[in-house]
Amino acid sequence: MIKFFRKIRYNLMSENKTGKYFKYAIGEIILVVIGILIALQINNWNEDVKKNQLKISYMTSLVKDYTKDTINLNSSLKFNKKVIKKLDSTIQLFTSEKSSLEDFITLFKTFDRRIRVTNTYNTNSFKVLITSGNINL
Repeated sequence: MIKFFRKIRYNLMSENKTGKYFKYAIGEIILVVIGILIALQINNWNEDVKKNQLKISYMTSLVKDYTKDTINLNSSLKFNKKVIKKLDSTIQLFTSEKSSLEDFITLFKTFDRRIRVTNTYNTNSFKVLITSGNINL
């Protein structure tokens, strides 16, 4: 292919047809520019596909983290509701006139006084998203 174009160029220059040679040169430049534009478009399309795949993976990991957080929060809520029920029964025991010393002893042996106030959240995916610089995805 290169020999073919080279032959055309030499023929046009040797016959002193500079007008035709410039038309040929402009045509060749236009073909090169079109080729470059097509290559750039393909490259942009490939980059968009890669960004979308990365975005999907980040979204999946964020959803997993939030699902784990939701499960942990629901577990904490259940536990805290049980503790609150136990506290309510303790208050009733203290206010009741029919309560005995054995009731208090049984209550304090089985009583769990811990209430979960603080929660730890899964922020790994979010931190990776920020530190990688892909937060704009």
